[in-house]
Amino acid sequence: MATLFEYIENTKKEYPFRIKVAQPFGEDLPERFSERLERELEKYGVVSVSAPKKTMAQAQPFDFHRKNASTEVYVIDCVLNYPTTSNVLKQNLVDHLMLNPSNVAVKNPNDPLEVYNEELQEKETDYVLAQDRNVDAQPAKKLYGDEYNMEFLKSLREKKTKQEFAANVPEAAAPEVPQSGNKSPIGS
Repeated sequence: MATLFEYIENTKKEYPFRIKVAQPFGEDLPERFSERLERELEKYGVVSVSAPKKTMAQAQPFDFHRKNASTEVYVIDCVLNYPTTSNVLKQNLVDHLMLNPSNVAVKNPNDPLEVYNEELQEKETDYVLAQDRNVDAQPAKKLYGDEYNMEFLKSLREKKTKQEFAANVPEAAAPEVPQSGNKSPIGS
């Protein structure tokens, strides 16, 4: 049978968090930010802290919808030994690292929105403007000009059929209203 200490060792749980810090375009994180962050996370039994990764400048970053100017987001992944909520961790970081609360977001990396956002970033997209289009594949005379217009009018004449826009509909007979003296049907 396992001792209490072995049981505790086997049931240790780690709590991952993703910290995002928004900075205006061109500004870096404050000096020694990583050291101060790691020192602040020590009270939660920090296991690991990644180096800040900078994303490209965006007009409206995913977690910072109220930012109007171009903003760069620094993403830091950390793993903690002690349980806490993302709101408590965010407030603690804002208070002790002297950051603007609207510039900090703390989330669980397994959060469905985070997973979806990562999939979108990893997904390769083919941009229409980046595609190499061969415009010279078709002769220019087939795309515009008098010859093109004449061909277009010929094709319209060939397809022309008589269309009925308003069909003859037999008139409906007016419903008969029974006459019962001088009484109003509404009830007077």
